[in-house]
Amino acid sequence: MTPNGLITTIAGTGVGIPASGDGGLATSAQMAPFRVALDPAGNIYVSDSVNDRIRMLVPKLVAPVAIAVASGNNQSGIVGATLTSRLVVKVSDSAGNPIPNVIVNFAVSPANAAVINPSPSITVLDGTASASVVLGNQPGPITITAAVTGLTPVSFSLTANPAISPTAPLISAGGIVSAGLSAPAIAAISPNAIVSIFGQNFAPAGTASQVGAGDLVSGKLPTNFAGACVQFGGVLAPILAVFSNQLNVQVPQVPAGTTKVQVINKCGSAAQEMSPAVTVNAQPTAPEFFYFTHNADGTAAIAAIDAISGAFIGATGLLPGATFTPATPGEYLTLFATGFGATSPSYNPGDLPTGTAQITAPVSVTIGGVKLDPSAILYAGVTADAGLYQLNLQVPSGVASGNQPVVITVGGVASPATAYITMR
Repeated sequence: MTPNGLITTIAGTGVGIPASGDGGLATSAQMAPFRVALDPAGNIYVSDSVNDRIRMLVPKLVAPVAIAVASGNNQSGIVGATLTSRLVVKVSDSAGNPIPNVIVNFAVSPANAAVINPSPSITVLDGTASASVVLGNQPGPITITAAVTGLTPVSFSLTANPAISPTAPLISAGGIVSAGLSAPAIAAISPNAIVSIFGQNFAPAGTASQVGAGDLVSGKLPTNFAGACVQFGGVLAPILAVFSNQLNVQVPQVPAGTTKVQVINKCGSAAQEMSPAVTVNAQPTAPEFFYFTHNADGTAAIAAIDAISGAFIGATGLLPGATFTPATPGEYLTLFATGFGATSPSYNPGDLPTGTAQITAPVSVTIGGVKLDPSAILYAGVTADAGLYQLNLQVPSGVASGNQPVVITVGGVASPATAYITMR
């Protein structure tokens, strides 16, 4: 028992008979302790009365050399809540072996932002020490440091979110995805790409508003539309459509790495409410095609047209009331997509491009496993609509008939292989 009241087991398994474990770890030995004594060398003698013998516990001196975060980092919760996962650190020796019975002190910054229980903690047999966290009443980032005397401390990054009212917006778990809605969904975002955000209380029930020409602000997409706003890392995003449980927005110029996303309803009014932050991963490109249809097996027919005639490309009868024809080798196609990244000349999020602008990242395309010659990739760049890109190509010879996967790789990032065009 430490002066702080922490108790740890140093010997015995809890099973009294028969006696076992001589010459091994004391915590693996079976014994029925009755009395103990200590000699000047630090050896502990235990009268194992049921087994009719004296057991000697010999201290093994080991030096902790490292402390590491095992689990519990990057959590968030509502102010005043207990976090779901405990904070866990592991202490080890120079050979990487776990060390029990080491005192670990947890400290909170800013002060009073959270309550740690217990602190200090003590490592158990696997070298781990853990503590639960109750968030304080102040929203914002929290740093909790775990330290062992003589070792470099480690830290946990936590977030206390504001309390949620019944009418506040709430982003669903996994609710921020690329707007093509591939299966599985693309969770990464990229600047200028279109993403869909799913959740609740984004706008009054029944809201279904899409930005039209009359809604533009100085010729740009609005960042406050139908009372809704979205911010990525504190930067407001251009909005394309608002529904009560879905928003379609264009990603602002966020740097690569993680960024926090929040939805605001009744935006700009005294009654506005903000959702808890959701962390997403941003990268320079996140290519994804848009689709005419999604199939139950996860595949999807790419939104493609004949680049010369404008005829829809797809299987006959793909959509009711529309005429579709399969693609043929040598045909020139236009495929619509998002997430292609930066262009030259560049356009800012919210801009409606007035001319062509080729993407700047390296690009390659395969159709049905056949890689296109660079000369067959005629254009990959912006359209006249914010966030919407197009790919113009000539279908190579040798592509088989039927549904053939199309993959575009932009800046080393490939689009989902579940996308296809139908070949004749």
